[in-house]
Amino acid sequence: GRTPQSAWRTLRHADALRFRPADRLRLQGGARFRGTLSIGQGDAGDPRRPVVIESYGKGRATILASGSRAIEVHNTSGVALRDLVVVGDAAAYRTQDGIAFVSDLPGDRKLPYVRVSGVEVKNFRNGIRLHGGKEASGFRDVLISDTSLHTNQDAGLVADGPAFDADAPAYA
Repeated sequence: GRTPQSAWRTLRHADALRFRPADRLRLQGGARFRGTLSIGQGDAGDPRRPVVIESYGKGRATILASGSRAIEVHNTSGVALRDLVVVGDAAAYRTQDGIAFVSDLPGDRKLPYVRVSGVEVKNFRNGIRLHGGKEASGFRDVLISDTSLHTNQDAGLVADGPAFDADAPAYA
């Protein structure tokens, strides 16, 4: 998948890949890719050398998710998403986030560096969700710019965390 002649034709190969700092996944502009991308705890970029998922060539690549999230970043950061179109189907519209950044790490741990730019997300329950799931885990240094979040059932952008406890408040 490192040259145009050997490019992968589906997201299946990319989803199985373990990303390292400064890795780039470049999707052909104007092309449509069915499936999902997951970047997990074993994958990692960093603020100086993020993992970048982006379009190249003319136009933006489209990721078509069927009943699932299109892109999930779980318990890691140092990720930049650029110049993509992310589209859900009827099942995704009822139940899924188009792009989800999720941290359910223990403790007051804020994962650094999340970037989303030039992205369009439509036909999901929520367009983009930033979720801190345990204690006060979450994200910091988040920048979402030049992004269109529309035709989603509940919200375009959601940032949430664990249930609020007035006796021991914690914020994701």
